[in-house]
Formats: sequence, structure tokens, C-alpha cells
Amino acid sequence: MYGNLMGLLTIMKGLPLTYNKDLQEDKEGMFDTVKTIAGSLQIFTGMIQTMTVNEDVMKKRQQKKISQTQQKWQTTLRKKACHSVKHTKSLASLCIHVFKKASI
Repeated sequence: MYGNLMGLLTIMKGLPLTYNKDLQEDKEGMFDTVKTIAGSLQIFTGMIQTMTVNEDVMKKRQQKKISQTQQKWQTTLRKKACHSVKHTKSLASLCIHVFKKASI
């Protein structure tokens, strides 16, 4: 499907330079893509109709993921805060050094 899309985009990209081009080359990829999607939809329809959902397991895993995401976010925030504090201190030290040198 991506190959067909890239082929169509390549044809369309060259179109402004060749307006007299007959757009027959785009049809084959489009029909192939429609055939692929139709087959995929048939497979997914059968899969979804026979699928059973275990809500308890989904809720537990969701809570675990939320907890992990919050921990990663907090860790990243702490690292960035420490990083920015370090740079702020360095900048402040540099300003003090320059002011002392310039006798301001």
C-alpha cells in the first residue's frame, strides 16, 4: 500500500511539468490498494466478531502504564530541572565574574 502511495505521489509530483500526461499509470496501484484493504477488512471483521475482551486485565495494565508514564515524566522533569538549575548557576557565576573584572 505504501509503495502504491509513493508511486502515485511521484506521478502527481511530476504532473505540473507534464500537463499533457494521461493519468493512466495511477489506476493500477489504486485498484491494488483497494483490493488489499477489502481483504484486510474481511479478516478484521471476522477477528473482531470472535474476539473476547478481558476488561479486568486491560484495566490493570492501563493503570500500570499510567504509573510508568508518570514516573518517567517525573524523572525527566527532575533531570531537566537539575540541568537548567546547573546552567542558571553557571550563568550567574559568569555574570559575577564579568562584573568583578569590569569593576561594575
